[in-house]
Parts: sequence; structure tokens; C-alpha cells
Amino acid sequence: MKDKQKIISALQLINGKKENVEKIAESVDEFFENLHLEIEDWKFSMEEFSDGTRIFVRFQIIVKK
Repeated sequence: MKDKQKIISALQLINGKKENVEKIAESVDEFFENLHLEIEDWKFSMEEFSDGTRIFVRFQIIVKK
């Protein structure tokens, strides 16, 4: 599964709207691709706060030569 599909799958688990999820995934994918970086590993977590939900994302990347 490509990075973009992984991101879409994860965001859909938290009930993201399909069009928003795809835009976010496309933007992240394009960002790393433009910098010639490859997502090697990534993790996300979600926490509920009184003012809304916060999503935390950590990427481990590899710099392509």
C-alpha cells in the first residue's frame, strides 16, 4: 500500500469526510515527493479536548539520493 493510501485509511478510521481526507493525503504525499523524501514510518494519535479533537502525526522519512 502506498503512503497516500495509508494516510487515507488512517484518516477514514476517525470518520474524516472522504473529500477532506483525500485532499490531506494528496497534500502530504505531494509535499514529501517534491522534497524527494520517502515516508519510512509514521504514527498518529488522536485526543479529545473540550474544544475539539486533536490529531498528532509523526513521520520518519528517508532522504532519497
